[in-house]
Amino acid sequence: MTDKRRPTTGAVLPSRTALVGRVDELAFLKQQYDEVAAGAGGRLVFVSGEAGVGKTRLAREVGRSARRQGGALLEGSYFRDGTAPYGAWIDALRASLATLPPERLETPGVSGAVVAQLWPELSDRAGSRAETPVSAEAQRRRLFDGVVALLREIARTGPLVLIINDLQWAPELALLTHLARHVNEISALVIATYRDDELREQPNLVREWNELNRARLASDLKLHPLSETDVRALTAQYVGAAPAAQLCGVLHRRTRGNPFFLEEVLRSLAESGALSGGQVGVSALDPSAIPIPESMSAVILERVARLGDDARTLLTQAAVLGQQFGFRTLCGVLERPEEEVLPTVERAIAARLLEDRSVIGEERLGFVDDQVQETLYCGLTAPRRRRIHLRIAQALERENERRQDSQVEELAYHFLQANEAASALEYTLGAGNRAYRLAAWERAAQHFATALRLLEALGDDSPRRIQVLDRLVYLDYLLGRPGLPTIEAALASYLSAGNKPKAARMHRLLGMAWGSGLAGAVSWKRAIDHLRAAVALLEDELDSAEKALCLSGLGCLSYIGALDFETAGALLDQALALAERLGDADQIAHACSHRAGVLAHQGKLDEAEAYAERSWKAALEGQSPYLLLFIPSYVLVSWPWLNDREWVSRWQKRYATSLRRFQLERFESTMAGFTSLVGVLSGEPEPPARSGPRPDVSAGEPGEAYPFWLYFAGAAAAIRGDEDQAQAYFSRAFAADGGAWCLALVAAAGYYGRFLLDSGDTMRAEPLLSQVVTLARQRGLVTQELSLLPLLVELHVRAARLDQAEPELARAQDLLRGSHSWRGLAAGVHRASGLLATARADWTGAEAACTAALEVERSVGFPYFEARTLAAWADMYLARRGPGDRERA
Repeated sequence: MTDKRRPTTGAVLPSRTALVGRVDELAFLKQQYDEVAAGAGGRLVFVSGEAGVGKTRLAREVGRSARRQGGALLEGSYFRDGTAPYGAWIDALRASLATLPPERLETPGVSGAVVAQLWPELSDRAGSRAETPVSAEAQRRRLFDGVVALLREIARTGPLVLIINDLQWAPELALLTHLARHVNEISALVIATYRDDELREQPNLVREWNELNRARLASDLKLHPLSETDVRALTAQYVGAAPAAQLCGVLHRRTRGNPFFLEEVLRSLAESGALSGGQVGVSALDPSAIPIPESMSAVILERVARLGDDARTLLTQAAVLGQQFGFRTLCGVLERPEEEVLPTVERAIAARLLEDRSVIGEERLGFVDDQVQETLYCGLTAPRRRRIHLRIAQALERENERRQDSQVEELAYHFLQANEAASALEYTLGAGNRAYRLAAWERAAQHFATALRLLEALGDDSPRRIQVLDRLVYLDYLLGRPGLPTIEAALASYLSAGNKPKAARMHRLLGMAWGSGLAGAVSWKRAIDHLRAAVALLEDELDSAEKALCLSGLGCLSYIGALDFETAGALLDQALALAERLGDADQIAHACSHRAGVLAHQGKLDEAEAYAERSWKAALEGQSPYLLLFIPSYVLVSWPWLNDREWVSRWQKRYATSLRRFQLERFESTMAGFTSLVGVLSGEPEPPARSGPRPDVSAGEPGEAYPFWLYFAGAAAAIRGDEDQAQAYFSRAFAADGGAWCLALVAAAGYYGRFLLDSGDTMRAEPLLSQVVTLARQRGLVTQELSLLPLLVELHVRAARLDQAEPELARAQDLLRGSHSWRGLAAGVHRASGLLATARADWTGAEAACTAALEVERSVGFPYFEARTLAAWADMYLARRGPGDRERA
């Protein structure tokens, strides 16, 4: 390539300077590393800020410091074009794994299959033990466990800093979340950087980020632009103190304190001759007349132009290749021999536009900053971009004839951008299948969604369209999201093909989407209609797991959504009998869990407990990760509140154990409110929330799961004294399905009624409590009625309607006498009895009732309710005003 550079007389600036303006942030991260190195366990820290603000530079500074202390630095990045699954992790660990002895790659927890899948070049060293086929969830867990185990092995030789850059371009954070749950077991400081403004535009990433925040698994460090003083200090490192003093004001205004923008401007000024070099350093030729570009793009384009036409062509073609690319591929696209391309590449590296990113077995290059690549790429017209993409795809095909599987994502991307639909479809399907095999579900779903669009554009209605639809439906299920258009399209295809079992499954999935709220709203009618259609389709079909699941689903919706316990019981008995005939432990677990819920609300707690335990035992036998998380979470949130701390603790431990084991986050948002409520009832302080892209509490996201169960979070907020937040959560819960009564809202009415009574709002509390008690009585919700009656008694006592309080209390006491299994619910009845006795000046009865309530709370209840009982007792003493009563109170 001919050198057509423009001669310049500018100063030569240093390639690297000391970090400026990050004293506190650097000290914090170094302290985190020191604690890791001292054996205090690993850490995860997010570093956020705008593009070019210095996130990666700060993280690398910590890594270099760790290296000086004998530690290791590992680094990988996500890229905007988002090609290879787990690419950031593969790049970060590759060099370290290559140096591990083979026996370290075969230790317990390290799977040779995982190494071979992600690092095929190391497969010969990693062993070849056969892997037992497992479910998709178990395969994903196996892969994630393998990556964590590999990191643990690498860290055995010394503490390390692991940097994962640009999370905003990650398809999902599942692997990072899994590592976060185990990072305390590894001697590693994990630093994950992201652009907060761009991450906020990715709803799935925000949800995953907030789960990490909710579980307090990470710290967050936000970087801000440099101050004018910091701009002056950084500029002085490049050009000296005097020119920095002249330039800092205008540089700060133009670059807005962005370090990368500032450095690019300084390099541009030096290359243009606006800054001159001399024996005593660098000086500004005419500070008042220096042309400083208005934008980052303008600076980059000026710098590229100064390298000459050949360099501009090379860099532009490289920008279409991506942020990182192979040197041989670049030569193939340019259709130039390596010896002609190399001098231009060297000039781009010297100008700090490109950098060497070679790995074992492959010479690779990358842009110093993604903004350089983005600027050059966006400078091309769409027709020219398409043609370069096509040349790249064809070059990749020629280069990788024998190993296209490892390049299939790049081939799919470039053929798609080239608008070559037929080739793009073949490689996109391959990329989707590869991502699925690697349990990169979000990435796989993106590929299959693209394939579906390509099939439609090509007018291809072949059987593989249904295969793509089916795979997308399953991926949406694995990812815990509705995917309604995909399910509806699959339903239409299966009905047209006469495939009743598959069509029934689609109806069931649609029903569960409308029943959970994932469809965008809750509609019990639509949910039940879909499940009825599913059951009807399978009525004359042979026994199957799907048939049992549809019967269980319809039984569940019948009592949760329609409060029809008789129909629910009959359907669930059918489902259980079918599951038993099949010998299917998973379906036995499903049917028993819902049957237990029906019995629990009917007041048959001993039978309910037996079914719940049977469901748990069956789930353990079936080993379905989904069920081992679903059953304990479902029991905790859908059963009536029993005020039994041992019972709650047992099921919470089961859930926590399964969560640690399987790392499936789909129930975490539902469990968050319940866990928060149990925490405040137990007297545990609410941990402070960390900063980050958190959603607005008052307005839920469309399609949020199970909004009717938000009342748990409302009850927790009410106890903490945050009335505005409590009201926001309660309002969202009651807004589900337009406020139509369902099982969850019957339970929510008790918590909301308590909130209204404590707020002194008896005007709203009275119609709510009266209506829900009547409804519970009519529908046979015995346990909920027993839980609600004490509130109604308290309401009447406050309104001085003692004659109305009496029969409600008598009804509650009758229910208590009807069973010996009411757990801590008896305490509420005793408290209500004490309130009524106090109002009647029956001091003996009041004291006896308070004593009984306190005994129950201390035996099985929670500290918060114990405190409420003591407060009621104190009120009784103050009302009685006997000798020593004030002191007793």
